[in-house]
Amino acid sequence: GLSMAAGAKNKDAAWEFIKWATSKDITTKTQSQGAVPGARQSVWNTPEGKAKFPPDWVSAMQASTKGKSYDRPLVINVGKARDIIGTVITTAIEGGDVDAAAHQANKDLQALLDSEK
Repeated sequence: GLSMAAGAKNKDAAWEFIKWATSKDITTKTQSQGAVPGARQSVWNTPEGKAKFPPDWVSAMQASTKGKSYDRPLVINVGKARDIIGTVITTAIEGGDVDAAAHQANKDLQALLDSEK
């Protein structure tokens, strides 16, 4: 994995490098040479992506790169969660302080999630 320091001076360039280095093309190229196994399921599903690794390794990587069947936190009180998120959208439409609304919504949503554990 790659990351970018919060205080990076060239964030745009760093982000472009991260996108390039983790792209399907570059991951396929490095992985097909037996180096730097990646987390891209799309590469593990290609002959090139599997060629330099033992079959049991490939099976383990394919299993571990599968994501969850959902893409957001599981919430019991969906209506309340939608209301919290909606405050940011409403603030933006009304021309308010979106940054402040987003920070407050983040706190409120986290509190909701914590209360539902």
